[in-house]
Amino acid sequence: MRRRAFLSFFVRRFLLFILVVWSAITINFIIPRFSPGNPIRQGIMARYGIQADQSMVNTLTEYYEGYFGLKDPLYVQYFRFIAHTIQGDLGYSIVNYPRLVSDMIAEKLLWTLSLVLPATAISALIGSLLGALFAFPRIPKAINVVIPSLILFSAIPAFLAAIALIFVFAAKLNWLPLVGAYDPTFIPHVIPISATASLPDYGHWPTLEQILKHSILPIAALVLTQLGGWALGMRGMMVTIQGEDYMTFAETKGLTDRRLFGYTVRNALLPQVTGLGLALSFSLTAGILVEVIFGYPGIGSLITGAIANNDFPVIYAISLILIIFLAGATFILDMIYPLIDPRITYERK
Repeated sequence: MRRRAFLSFFVRRFLLFILVVWSAITINFIIPRFSPGNPIRQGIMARYGIQADQSMVNTLTEYYEGYFGLKDPLYVQYFRFIAHTIQGDLGYSIVNYPRLVSDMIAEKLLWTLSLVLPATAISALIGSLLGALFAFPRIPKAINVVIPSLILFSAIPAFLAAIALIFVFAAKLNWLPLVGAYDPTFIPHVIPISATASLPDYGHWPTLEQILKHSILPIAALVLTQLGGWALGMRGMMVTIQGEDYMTFAETKGLTDRRLFGYTVRNALLPQVTGLGLALSFSLTAGILVEVIFGYPGIGSLITGAIANNDFPVIYAISLILIIFLAGATFILDMIYPLIDPRITYERK
């Protein structure tokens, strides 16, 4: 019976996952088509510049429009796009032809994840700990002065926090670098992953040192703007749980403050696990803007250029990957949550 309930729950959630992904990629396919500009013409002008005369631009534009299928009816382009997506074929970049979109994303995605995942983990861990301390009645009252600061930072967009950090720690104090992933004169060690793409060599200490030094401020901008949400959420759950009957019973039995605190934290952390999916969504969207501010070589710089030049295949591919990443994280959390909290079952009521 339990196995059947799990399979039923899995199928429902998986179908919902497929529906979310399909709806999102369909919207992302349609919207760029209504934006002004011709990506083929923009790519040709970017490549040849003033050397391109009008007849040459028109000829190449007409050829590549046919090559990329942009002259086909919209529904034909859509079904071709869906078929290629199912096969894992992300195609070529229009503006940067003949570079494969998969190679371009492979180069950038690791940079973005190296900011988003540590920032989410650090903010969730420290924020939850601070929230638990704020809610416990026997801590020093002086610690509560931190709460207004966390609320203030949580109301600031990540890109504004990034600008403030650059001004203070890079421009004024000169403690950390302004922009980029490396110093201007540094030549990093890289590992080729294809004919046109490469990744930094994390086993080379000077390269790793440069990456770590340049990632401090971007990660700090994301952490500062997320700490308040985690702390306030944890504090609210702690206060709620402290009023439960089983906590009152545990206190009347004479349990120590440490054990009471541990029981409260363990129960309050369960809803925080659900918040990881939303936190990843926030970190990814905020991280893209933070990357642009810092000139970081991640997905942010790639999608900004793709949107500016209407590079449809790159926009579709990045949107698809982000959607699958976020929807997949939510799907996984839905599946493991009943394992974390025994009060929740896979069976329908």
